[in-house]
Amino acid sequence: MIAVGFGFRREVATSEIITIFEQALRDARLDVSEIGCFAVLQDKAKVPALAALTHHFGIPARPVSKREMLRVKDLVVTRSARVEQLYGVGSVAEAVALFAVGDGARLILPRLMAATATCAIAGTAP
Repeated sequence: MIAVGFGFRREVATSEIITIFEQALRDARLDVSEIGCFAVLQDKAKVPALAALTHHFGIPARPVSKREMLRVKDLVVTRSARVEQLYGVGSVAEAVALFAVGDGARLILPRLMAATATCAIAGTAP
């Protein structure tokens, strides 16, 4: 299972979140058909840009709680002091992707950044 994790501001534009997702796919050399879910922080699961993303690609959203993110914080490789202070993990995108994958999760692509969004990809070890 492969999960794409996102961190974003509520006002993120649909075009920005699609662009960063497509860049992540290229960087990881993955096809959209390989993606099992879009993982996001639970309190951002209803942001319009995320709804547009899931509709556009036909991939379901997987909300992850702050408590769930903390379970995988040791697997997160990116360290943003601001994000760590707010959420207890160095990268929301990495943490939600890792949690969504479950046991055996590893990062395929660490966090990419755009103006108001971040994206990371996690999967199970081969």
